[in-house]
Amino acid sequence: MSAPLWKALVLAGACAVTVGGCDDDDDGPPSLLPATYPAGFSEVRDCRFSVEHSAVNIRILADGPGTAVFADESYPFPVGTLVVKEEYRDMQCRDLVGYTLMERRPDGDEEASDGWAWQRLDAAAKVIGPDDDRSCTGCHRSCTMGRDGVCADP
Repeated sequence: MSAPLWKALVLAGACAVTVGGCDDDDDGPPSLLPATYPAGFSEVRDCRFSVEHSAVNIRILADGPGTAVFADESYPFPVGTLVVKEEYRDMQCRDLVGYTLMERRPDGDEEASDGWAWQRLDAAAKVIGPDDDRSCTGCHRSCTMGRDGVCADP
């Protein structure tokens, strides 16, 4: 195998295993999920069934500032906090279906609902939609019990 072909295959393989991939396609909105995910994120809720999220099992992770808020329940979340719900078909959380993301936005952000931007990704971390923000917000508004938009018990 020639050196250029070998290098191209290695690069293609590396792109395939990264969360965000190497696709520079500008057809849709950019993913809120960092290319380095899950580095810098910690599990804040273990794998549990969620009827609210299309009857899948979800595992919740948050970035640094969000992890601290979950841990000591010092709500509200700081602006920029990213909460990631990994969604799985199985009860062991091994067969990934996709992601639902919540990003804390500053007051007055026109893209936010109740201070959060929402995004859905498929298992390859490609944006498949913001979902209907009203659906996300409506549910999260009713279940937060003072937890700043998150419903999950740690």
